[in-house]
Amino acid sequence: MKIIVDHAQVDLVLGRLMEVYSQRGYPYNRSDVTVPQDALNLPPDFRDPLVRDNRAYSVFLWCLCYYMRGGIKSNIAASSLGKVYAAHPDWFDTAKAKLLEPSYIETELKKFGLGFKAAEIGRIWVENSLRLDTRYHGDPREIFAGVSSYDEACLRIRNAGHGRGFMGFQFKMVSMIIYFLMDEKLIDFFYFPVPVDFHVLRVITTNQLVRFEDIPSNGNVFCDDLLQTARGLLESYARREHVNPLRLCDALWLLSGNLCNDYPGNTASVDRKRQGRRTLTTIWEPLWNDNDLRAYARSCGSCPIEQTCNGRVLSAEYYVGGTLKPRFPRIKPPVMFAMTAGMHARPQGARAITPRELVSEVNPTPHPALWDN
Repeated sequence: MKIIVDHAQVDLVLGRLMEVYSQRGYPYNRSDVTVPQDALNLPPDFRDPLVRDNRAYSVFLWCLCYYMRGGIKSNIAASSLGKVYAAHPDWFDTAKAKLLEPSYIETELKKFGLGFKAAEIGRIWVENSLRLDTRYHGDPREIFAGVSSYDEACLRIRNAGHGRGFMGFQFKMVSMIIYFLMDEKLIDFFYFPVPVDFHVLRVITTNQLVRFEDIPSNGNVFCDDLLQTARGLLESYARREHVNPLRLCDALWLLSGNLCNDYPGNTASVDRKRQGRRTLTTIWEPLWNDNDLRAYARSCGSCPIEQTCNGRVLSAEYYVGGTLKPRFPRIKPPVMFAMTAGMHARPQGARAITPRELVSEVNPTPHPALWDN
């Protein structure tokens, strides 16, 4: 499969996103659109930068990275991890955490709703605490002493086997911890590629920042080459246009996580009989009933890059099946009709309503965002 970067499309789409983000346009002005490290998700001890223990907070953000690999919503993970901190503050002191039993951590995490990969995270928590304590005095900020590039950070953090780096940290997670620490002004600024996750991939594929030739017969375009290409084009754009990668990251994440998720054409059900990557997912096509129309108005109908987005990518196929399958074209409602509940065709005498009218109804003027960038 060949991956081709459309540089003109990169500039057009990302330029539009950053324009809307910088002006606090929709959806970035919604009060419920927040990043994981928003103060409301944090333990009270970490909410005030003037009095918090920055080493403990850095370890908290380090541990939050364990939950940025999918399987749980990031804001929920941050809030739940805050409750873990309240109950077990010693876990965020690497000198003490390195002595814990992984099975004990696993059991306790489940009590706080963090059961996803709890056994694996328990092992990683203890081993990484040992490595942090031994190599960097238990302070993730010290990893970045003298570091001025993403490549240098990868050499110190990325798990390269045989005890090198840190467990659970590959390219995306290296970007993730840079993002968290830099956003909280705990390390100095340098350019880095935003963490390329499902949400980033969804935006760049549906808006055709990258195009594909010789796509596999199953439609799956997910591969290491795509991840590397995405990292490269995003960092290159940030450098060329002098865009803060932290804000580029926010603009991409928050758009996909809050608008694309609501698009009716991105709905699927997952078979209860789990079979790993072979678990069956069933796509639900939009009925364009009243609920679907309102969801469309809330998502694509209000999206700042709707005109350049021509596809859809379902999260269920990615998180369950490990595949990324862009489908073109994106399905749109043939016409916005004022429907009665439960009806799937235009009722007699119904009035056609415009997307603008419907957007106004379902999206009243939002409150300002709760984070300060």
